[in-house]
Amino acid sequence: MNRPILTFRSNIAPYNALTSLVFTKTKAFYLGLPVVGGEKSDSQYVRIYNNFLQAAGIANAYNVNVTTYDRSGSFGQSGAVASQHWVSAMQTGYGEGASIPGVFSSFNDEFETIGGSRSMILKRGSDGLNHAVIRAGSDTNNMGFAEIKVNTAVPKNTNANTYTFILSAEFNWTP
Repeated sequence: MNRPILTFRSNIAPYNALTSLVFTKTKAFYLGLPVVGGEKSDSQYVRIYNNFLQAAGIANAYNVNVTTYDRSGSFGQSGAVASQHWVSAMQTGYGEGASIPGVFSSFNDEFETIGGSRSMILKRGSDGLNHAVIRAGSDTNNMGFAEIKVNTAVPKNTNANTYTFILSAEFNWTP
Protein backbone atom coordinates (compact mmCIF):
# COMPACT_ATOMS: atom_id res chain seq x y z
CA MET A 1 0.00 0.00 0.00
CA ASN A 2 1.05 3.54 -0.70
CA ARG A 3 0.91 6.30 1.92
CA PRO A 4 -2.48 8.04 2.35
CA ILE A 5 -2.80 11.26 0.34
CA LEU A 6 -4.67 13.70 2.59
CA THR A 7 -5.65 17.07 1.12
CA PHE A 8 -7.62 19.97 2.56
CA ARG A 9 -10.33 20.94 0.07
CA SER A 10 -13.33 23.22 -0.21
CA ASN A 11 -16.70 21.70 0.65
CA ILE A 12 -18.20 23.43 -2.42
CA ALA A 13 -17.91 22.14 -6.01
CA PRO A 14 -15.43 21.83 -7.69
CA TYR A 15 -13.80 20.97 -4.30
CA ASN A 16 -10.56 22.82 -4.98
CA ALA A 17 -7.49 22.19 -2.86
CA LEU A 18 -7.10 24.86 -0.17
CA THR A 19 -3.77 26.62 0.24
CA SER A 20 -4.98 29.13 2.82
CA LEU A 21 -8.00 30.20 4.84
CA VAL A 22 -8.72 33.79 5.84
CA PHE A 23 -10.84 34.09 8.96
CA THR A 24 -13.19 37.08 9.01
CA LYS A 25 -16.48 37.95 10.68
CA THR A 26 -19.88 39.24 9.67
CA LYS A 27 -21.41 42.06 11.67
CA ALA A 28 -24.62 43.94 10.90
CA PHE A 29 -24.71 42.56 7.34
CA TYR A 30 -21.09 43.59 6.63
CA LEU A 31 -19.07 40.63 5.40
CA GLY A 32 -15.32 40.08 5.59
CA LEU A 33 -14.58 42.26 8.60
CA PRO A 34 -11.35 41.62 10.54
CA VAL A 35 -11.59 39.57 13.72
CA VAL A 36 -10.40 41.71 16.63
CA GLY A 37 -9.62 40.88 20.26
CA GLY A 38 -12.57 39.47 22.16
CA GLU A 39 -14.43 38.35 19.01
CA LYS A 40 -15.04 35.07 17.21
CA SER A 41 -14.70 34.58 13.45
CA ASP A 42 -17.32 33.19 11.12
CA SER A 43 -16.94 29.43 10.67
CA GLN A 44 -15.35 27.88 7.61
CA TYR A 45 -16.00 24.39 6.30
CA VAL A 46 -13.15 22.20 5.10
CA ARG A 47 -13.08 18.65 3.77
CA ILE A 48 -10.10 16.44 4.46
CA TYR A 49 -9.94 13.96 1.60
CA ASN A 50 -7.89 10.79 1.35
CA ASN A 51 -7.10 9.93 -2.27
CA PHE A 52 -9.17 12.66 -3.94
CA LEU A 53 -7.58 11.86 -7.32
CA GLN A 54 -8.39 8.15 -6.87
CA ALA A 55 -4.94 6.64 -7.35
CA ALA A 56 -4.64 2.87 -7.03
CA GLY A 57 -3.38 1.18 -3.87
CA ILE A 58 -3.66 4.05 -1.39
CA ALA A 59 -3.74 3.13 2.32
CA ASN A 60 -6.33 4.23 4.84
CA ALA A 61 -5.45 7.01 7.30
CA TYR A 62 -6.00 5.90 10.92
CA ASN A 63 -6.31 7.94 14.13
CA VAL A 64 -6.92 11.13 12.13
CA ASN A 65 -6.82 14.26 14.25
CA VAL A 66 -6.73 17.98 13.50
CA THR A 67 -4.56 20.57 15.25
CA THR A 68 -2.71 23.84 14.63
CA TYR A 69 0.96 24.76 14.48
CA ASP A 70 2.86 28.03 14.29
CA ARG A 71 3.62 29.40 10.86
CA SER A 72 7.28 29.76 11.82
CA GLY A 73 8.33 27.01 9.43
CA SER A 74 9.37 24.79 12.32
CA PHE A 75 5.93 23.38 13.15
CA GLY A 76 6.28 24.72 16.69
CA GLN A 77 3.41 25.22 19.07
CA SER A 78 4.64 28.18 21.11
CA GLY A 79 3.09 30.99 19.03
CA ALA A 80 -0.08 32.70 20.22
CA VAL A 81 -2.57 30.95 17.92
CA ALA A 82 -1.40 27.41 18.72
CA SER A 83 -0.38 27.77 22.38
CA GLN A 84 -3.40 29.88 23.40
CA HIS A 85 -5.87 27.67 21.53
CA TRP A 86 -7.47 30.37 19.34
CA VAL A 87 -8.84 27.80 16.89
CA SER A 88 -11.83 25.48 17.43
CA ALA A 89 -12.94 22.65 15.19
CA MET A 90 -15.77 20.16 14.98
CA GLN A 91 -16.68 17.37 12.57
CA THR A 92 -19.80 18.08 10.50
CA GLY A 93 -19.82 15.21 8.03
CA TYR A 94 -18.14 12.28 6.32
CA GLY A 95 -18.36 10.22 3.18
CA GLU A 96 -16.67 8.20 0.49
CA GLY A 97 -17.26 7.14 -3.06
CA ALA A 98 -16.00 6.32 -6.52
CA SER A 99 -16.86 9.70 -8.02
CA ILE A 100 -16.24 13.28 -6.93
CA PRO A 101 -17.22 14.47 -4.35
CA GLY A 102 -18.31 11.21 -2.73
CA VAL A 103 -21.56 10.57 -0.86
CA PHE A 104 -21.95 13.09 1.99
CA SER A 105 -23.53 12.22 5.34
CA SER A 106 -24.14 14.92 7.94
CA PHE A 107 -22.78 14.53 11.47
CA ASN A 108 -22.85 17.21 14.13
CA ASP A 109 -20.21 17.06 16.80
CA GLU A 110 -19.26 19.78 19.32
CA PHE A 111 -16.51 22.38 18.93
CA GLU A 112 -13.17 21.55 20.55
CA THR A 113 -10.29 23.98 20.98
CA ILE A 114 -7.14 22.82 19.22
CA GLY A 115 -3.46 23.76 19.14
CA GLY A 116 -0.55 23.22 21.47
CA SER A 117 -1.07 19.76 22.96
CA ARG A 118 -4.77 19.73 22.00
CA SER A 119 -6.18 18.12 18.90
CA MET A 120 -9.62 17.10 17.66
CA ILE A 121 -9.81 13.42 16.81
CA LEU A 122 -12.48 12.49 14.26
CA LYS A 123 -15.58 10.93 15.80
CA ARG A 124 -16.81 9.28 12.60
CA GLY A 125 -14.76 7.66 9.87
CA SER A 126 -15.42 8.21 6.19
CA ASP A 127 -17.36 4.92 6.24
CA GLY A 128 -19.73 6.24 8.96
CA LEU A 129 -18.38 4.04 11.75
CA ASN A 130 -17.32 5.39 15.14
CA HIS A 131 -13.58 5.52 14.50
CA ALA A 132 -11.09 8.13 13.28
CA VAL A 133 -10.37 6.60 9.86
CA ILE A 134 -10.46 8.26 6.45
CA ARG A 135 -10.47 5.39 4.01
CA ALA A 136 -9.29 5.50 0.42
CA GLY A 137 -12.79 4.35 -0.50
CA SER A 138 -14.05 0.83 0.10
CA ASP A 139 -11.32 -0.76 -2.05
CA THR A 140 -8.28 1.60 -1.72
CA ASN A 141 -8.90 2.91 -5.27
CA ASN A 142 -11.55 5.49 -4.43
CA MET A 143 -11.82 8.37 -1.95
CA GLY A 144 -13.02 9.11 1.54
CA PHE A 145 -13.36 12.35 3.47
CA ALA A 146 -14.26 14.02 6.74
CA GLU A 147 -15.79 17.49 6.78
CA ILE A 148 -14.89 19.86 9.59
CA LYS A 149 -16.04 23.32 10.65
CA VAL A 150 -13.34 25.67 11.95
CA ASN A 151 -13.38 29.11 13.58
CA THR A 152 -11.10 31.37 15.59
CA ALA A 153 -11.68 33.20 18.86
CA VAL A 154 -9.18 36.00 19.39
CA PRO A 155 -8.52 36.76 23.07
CA LYS A 156 -9.31 40.24 24.42
CA ASN A 157 -6.44 42.73 24.42
CA THR A 158 -4.73 40.98 21.51
CA ASN A 159 -2.67 43.35 19.38
CA ALA A 160 -4.08 44.13 15.96
CA ASN A 161 -1.98 42.13 13.53
CA THR A 162 -2.11 39.37 10.95
CA TYR A 163 -1.59 36.01 12.62
CA THR A 164 -0.68 33.01 10.51
CA PHE A 165 -0.81 29.38 11.53
CA ILE A 166 -0.99 25.91 10.03
CA LEU A 167 -4.09 23.73 10.22
CA SER A 168 -2.82 20.17 10.19
CA ALA A 169 -4.28 16.67 9.92
CA GLU A 170 -2.14 14.05 11.58
CA PHE A 171 -2.63 10.31 11.11
CA ASN A 172 -1.12 6.83 11.22
CA TRP A 173 -1.06 4.30 8.42
CA THR A 174 0.10 0.79 7.69
CA PRO A 175 2.14 0.12 4.52
